[in-house]
Order: sequence, then C-alpha cells, then structure tokens
Amino acid sequence: MLAAMEADFPGTVDGMVRSSFFLPTSDPALIDQIARDMSAAPPARASARSRVSPTGITKDVEQTLADIDVPIRLINSDYRPTNTRAGQALTASFEATLMSGVGHFVMQEDPARFNAIMAELLNR
Repeated sequence: MLAAMEADFPGTVDGMVRSSFFLPTSDPALIDQIARDMSAAPPARASARSRVSPTGITKDVEQTLADIDVPIRLINSDYRPTNTRAGQALTASFEATLMSGVGHFVMQEDPARFNAIMAELLNR
C-alpha cells in the first residue's frame, strides 16, 4: 500500500476510500466529498503516518491511553470488526458503542443517531 501511495497518492487514496470506508447504501455525494478531501491531503504527511506501525499504535500511544483518567468511549460502525479487547487491555475504561447501517464515517453518515449516542455517553 505504501508503494502505491508513493507512486500515485491521490489515485490510491481515492480508490481506498471508495472501496473500504463505505457501505453500498452510503450516499454517493458524501463518498465523493470524503474521497476528494482525503486524496487532496499532503502525501508526505500520510506516508509518514503509514510508517508508524501497521496498527498506528505505538508505545507512546499505549502509555498515553493508560495515563488517561477519564472514561474512553468509542462510537464506531459495526461493518468492520472493532477490536474492543485491545482497547480494554490498554485501559479499563474503554467502551465501544457500535452503529449499524453506516460505514467508517459514522458521524457524517448518520449525524442524528451519532449525536444521540454521543449525548447519551456524555450524560452518564
């Protein structure tokens, strides 16, 4: 993937966004907007991020999460697996709420439902 991004960043990112982040029922206009925005990002920044680690989780991130003393809540789509065990292993307060019927960009695909879940989590 990194070699493809270095060879054709906009094309690779556009294809990745369209094939990996959305459901067949997702709004085509939203897909176009996000694919356009992400493929316009500075390639150097994205390729540097890709070199961090396959998961993006480094020892610094692990320590930072362990040091957080407030609950950590995740609102995610259920269209791809969410490794809740890994989050819970990093911090006992980790909790994931999964939304169905949306892709990766849950807050943009169903803002009303996302906001309702967020309000519920914040009011605990």
